[in-house]
Amino acid sequence: MNLNPTIDLFSQHFNNPLPRFISTIRRHKEIAIDALNQAWKKEFPWIHPPILLLPAVPKKIKEEQIEAMIIALL
Repeated sequence: MNLNPTIDLFSQHFNNPLPRFISTIRRHKEIAIDALNQAWKKEFPWIHPPILLLPAVPKKIKEEQIEAMIIALL
């Protein structure tokens, strides 16, 4: 299993741990906004979503049939 994430899906311009990231708001340098409306199939994403979006993440992973690294408080 590849444990090197290729993209950060729920980042901001000030806290993105990876060079490629999708932001929750439009700023600069993000490749897109609104990760839940983007295709994840060709990625091994780093997913640290806002708490309110956490329930949507497993559904999206199942739909896309991918593996992902999820960082979340339980």
